[in-house]
Amino acid sequence: MVNVDLARRSTGGAGYTAASGFTELYRNASPMPTYEGDNTVMLGQASRYLIKLVAKAAKKSNLPFPFSYLNDLQKTLSLKNQARTKEDFLNVDILDRALQVKACHLINQTLQAYNASKENQKVKDNEVFQKARVTMVQAHMKYIEFATFRKQIETKAPDATIKGHLNTLLIISALDNLISDTGVVYDTGYLAPGSYRAMIEAFEESVMKIRPQMIPLVETYPCPDHLKPSVIGNSYGDIYEWQLRNAMNSKLNKEEVPRYFDTLMKPILQAKL
Repeated sequence: MVNVDLARRSTGGAGYTAASGFTELYRNASPMPTYEGDNTVMLGQASRYLIKLVAKAAKKSNLPFPFSYLNDLQKTLSLKNQARTKEDFLNVDILDRALQVKACHLINQTLQAYNASKENQKVKDNEVFQKARVTMVQAHMKYIEFATFRKQIETKAPDATIKGHLNTLLIISALDNLISDTGVVYDTGYLAPGSYRAMIEAFEESVMKIRPQMIPLVETYPCPDHLKPSVIGNSYGDIYEWQLRNAMNSKLNKEEVPRYFDTLMKPILQAKL
């Protein structure tokens, strides 16, 4: 729901009309909190699979992409002061490693505490470390998303221009993740002291860079117009023309004065309740 509201505000005035389709989006998004139980169960299963992967990596079994970063978990955690300037935070390789560090630190920290606990396994899984394991696997999945998207850009981007735009989106995604929770990466020493301001500057520069391309990027999504509950992002790009046509074709405009005006609105306007 928060993301839907953020998207609505990002579209400006166009997002506050019925034609924008956000009413439909709100209706579709509102049941999502109800699914929290299922999502928690799935994250629990994912955390168990992640623990198995870490165990395999510890036995020198080379894990394939996108889990290969777990092969060098301890080496990754030993990296210090890798990002200092704005230019560093615009470097995809450095951001890639930063997300690895974040995931590796949470995995290592959680598993060390888990193995050191004297509680029985059921209590550890369901009470003591349940939240930590969810946080650990969420960081892991965020990195997997980043690494997979990066590989798709490198192998499937049709030309240099589109590749550049997608790389900017990749940088924004990584910086947003790091800015929202920098403490974990600072704990490892990967980020140099005082680098937070440089991270913010890199994020702001990337957002300004991608801003002129936002509508074309949204409109590249292969969704037919008749399936969209919105005039925003239609295949013709004529947002305001569609809004005008929708308003003109509204059943409220079939009468010069809506039939409920005299009975409902006029008394209120005249303060005759």
